[in-house]
Amino acid sequence: MFHYKNMDPLAREKRDLDKKIINAALSEMEAGKVSEEELSNLAGFVIDYLHPAKNQIEIGNLLTRATSKWPFLEGIILAEQSELKNAVEDEVFDGVLTLAKHGKVEEAIKLAKSATSK
Repeated sequence: MFHYKNMDPLAREKRDLDKKIINAALSEMEAGKVSEEELSNLAGFVIDYLHPAKNQIEIGNLLTRATSKWPFLEGIILAEQSELKNAVEDEVFDGVLTLAKHGKVEEAIKLAKSATSK
């Protein structure tokens, strides 16, 4: 049996987003703000575009696109963008450590400064 905790991090993130998006849409539908057709369109968007996304940057771009069609997703998008920023910073600092480990200290310092100046 496949367990959710055994999923790779990107697949787990997409699954979490699926839940957040559909729950938000269902809440909007129950409040009379989203039609069944719009819910169907959103589910299609998630399956057709979010599921095949290959990285967090693609996910962020797709969520931004989704917000233009479904403004009620804005809160989810803002949270995801914050997580994306943190993930990018983590990758940069992994690069800093790798450069420093291989004796490329000047390059590591430049990379660290570029990441923290933004």
